[in-house]
Amino acid sequence: MPRTARLGRLAAGTLVVGVLLSGCGGPDEPDTSAVDAFCAAAARLDRASGDWRAARAAARAWREVGLPDDAPANVRRGFALGTRLIIQARNDKQVDRSVRRLSPAQHDDLKAVDGYLQDTCSS
Repeated sequence: MPRTARLGRLAAGTLVVGVLLSGCGGPDEPDTSAVDAFCAAAARLDRASGDWRAARAAARAWREVGLPDDAPANVRRGFALGTRLIIQARNDKQVDRSVRRLSPAQHDDLKAVDGYLQDTCSS
């Protein structure tokens, strides 16, 4: 499955709209608990990939957790888009159709979320 389709299905909306954690760290230092919560919520969404109802619930939870303070604008856009697509869709096929209709810039934003997840949650 193409990475953007996987991300559209699992991440994002994965995570949305302006619901962000405010970290306790300084401007260049994200709050560790925010990063941990973000990564744990993303992992929950990934584990729910075979169960649409669980995936939607996990996307809602991820959206409520939000992003660490250091997340760049393209990641924030991709997070909002991805979680919204998952939460609003009735099934994964509907998400796949929606992802196919996204603009190249929106695909780039979803890819940015995937890269941010790898960089932030793999360490």
